[in-house]
Amino acid sequence: MITLLAFGRRGYAYAASNMVASLRFHGYAGPIHLHVGRALLPYISDQTRKLCDIKDLADEYTQDPGWCKVNLHKIMDGKDTLYLDVDGICLKDVTPLMEALRKDGRSYITSVMGSGKADEKIDYFEWATPKRIQEKHGLEGATFYGLQSSWAYFKRGKWLDGFMFKVLKAWEQWTVKDLRNTWGKGKPDELFYSIACSQSEHDPSFEHPVFFGRGFDTLPVVRQKYYILSLYGVGRGRGSVPPRYVQCYDGECRTIGKKYQMSNAELIRRDKYANFKR
Repeated sequence: MITLLAFGRRGYAYAASNMVASLRFHGYAGPIHLHVGRALLPYISDQTRKLCDIKDLADEYTQDPGWCKVNLHKIMDGKDTLYLDVDGICLKDVTPLMEALRKDGRSYITSVMGSGKADEKIDYFEWATPKRIQEKHGLEGATFYGLQSSWAYFKRGKWLDGFMFKVLKAWEQWTVKDLRNTWGKGKPDELFYSIACSQSEHDPSFEHPVFFGRGFDTLPVVRQKYYILSLYGVGRGRGSVPPRYVQCYDGECRTIGKKYQMSNAELIRRDKYANFKR
């Protein structure tokens, strides 16, 4: 099963519709559950409704993306799921990816961009210093993980229950004022999943299925290496994703658009949550 979320500004409805269409276009035939906030339901097209199952997303989760994502275990259906941020587009059939994740056996898996001890430099550790986390949570000697949560795999069971309890407990212990950087105007889920991984001595790393726009590979090369091309981060101005890969996103939309209705990247990027700090 694949779990998607759409709430907030209108661009997330367009992004979700693109993601659903691209998953189907490239051959994924399994269940797709798209959980939609009430305000965005009018912008979910009839096409999208035919390609996936639309689920109501409770209002308590539509005000803060970080809060929503630390509660994914309460939102998702089924025994296991591949969660994907909707601000990306599928480049090839994700069925082999899902089979590999199930075979792996771990209950929580995501992208680890860097890891290390509190006195080491850790890639993509943006939200608080490892030393601050170590002091706040009594994690002397722990390994810290720089997570990129544009995707994650969850498998229900006793281990995940305990892990998600730690995620939510960590959320409660931090305020926006405690952070080194904020995500938009709120707290980033990545920090709290990272803390729970350190507390659990759990390394969730996996071969990266999502491409974040680094380097100069052509779209065919990116497609060979990755499953998803992301429009992550800020979307205003130059944005977080280099223009060449925004163009790749639109190029893929044009290809898929021969079968399904698609929206261009600008309609999505202008409404990105990270654009709005206040």
